[in-house]
Amino acid sequence: MKHAGIVAVLLWLTACGSEVAPDDALAQQLSALGYLDWAPIRASEPRRGGVTRYDAALVQPGLNLFSSRAVPGARLVDLDGNVVHQWRAARGAEPGWNHVELMPGGDLLVISQAPSLARLDRASNLVWQRALRVHHDLSVTPDGDIVALERVTTRLAVDGHSARVLGENLLRLTADGEVLARIALHDLLSEHLSAERLAAAVETTPDPRSAWQRARDLWRRPPADVFHANSIEILPRDVPGLGPAGAALVSLRNLDLVVVVDLAVPAVVWSLAPGIVERQHQASLLTNDHLLIFDNGRERRYSRVVEIDPTSQEVVWEYSGTPLHSLRSRSQGGAEALANGNVLVVESERGRAVEITRDGAVAWEFVHPRFDAAGGARASIYRMTRITAPR
Repeated sequence: MKHAGIVAVLLWLTACGSEVAPDDALAQQLSALGYLDWAPIRASEPRRGGVTRYDAALVQPGLNLFSSRAVPGARLVDLDGNVVHQWRAARGAEPGWNHVELMPGGDLLVISQAPSLARLDRASNLVWQRALRVHHDLSVTPDGDIVALERVTTRLAVDGHSARVLGENLLRLTADGEVLARIALHDLLSEHLSAERLAAAVETTPDPRSAWQRARDLWRRPPADVFHANSIEILPRDVPGLGPAGAALVSLRNLDLVVVVDLAVPAVVWSLAPGIVERQHQASLLTNDHLLIFDNGRERRYSRVVEIDPTSQEVVWEYSGTPLHSLRSRSQGGAEALANGNVLVVESERGRAVEITRDGAVAWEFVHPRFDAAGGARASIYRMTRITAPR
């Protein structure tokens, strides 16, 4: 469905808002806090990578595109774990890649930890690169525009309490990387942010600076990481009770919140009730107009994938691992619905992806094949996408 326009790419590959404050470097550091780039290997796990389970009768055919914050580059692997294509960084010392998005023709959009947004062709040649503070995720509209999350430092005031925060813009660009518009998402979320929550974010945001740096600037605290947007998807159609075609479905990790923003107004037109998900990632729309979300559950001590009816706001299906409650990723993570009804789940902090049926049977399992120098940890998987051809 989503990837029907890039079938030719598969054949080719297998054949061959607010201005940034002066302390933006600190804001960039804060964006990575709590993210595990290397996944310690458990004593019970074999020290090998690649495909560890494969049930041909259950699996959704296709190729798997993935990247890692630990290493620059992206790979396209088949269901046996064989690399059929790679996109490489221009320089070996380049920071690891966050989200990558495959475009028609084989180009790849890359969000780097530099931070930057770049477009590479299928031979890894740089088409363009923009030094934008884009982070975590982006979505491509039907007309080819790019809508991405952009982090900025700004100041917010809520009920008399004011603080510097890491704000969030929705940034719209052309396919050539030219900025068209910015929407200050943080200005649209006032009803979801209390003075108490803002103050708590100020107190609990870690300070990544050295002791010497903190002593040099005693009065300047880090901007509070109060929102932490981590996924965005443009709705492909009008969804009654959720939002119009072209609206943005956005996950805000630190508010335990998922919202839909009508970009034409702009305004928040739908939000998920509090208490349903915790520190969630990758909210996406299903064909039945429900939502699929990776619910990290940091305090719950296990993660789960949930399907939510946006009208009733009820969880109508969930998966928490096999055995039960064994799925665990405190940060990152993702879930993608596949054409055959299965779900591809990424347990980022174990460097693992697993395809499961709706009754929890494991159809396919893959662990990152890249290990650290000591051999005691493997690279995490930021996200994985199954690229499939239409029937």
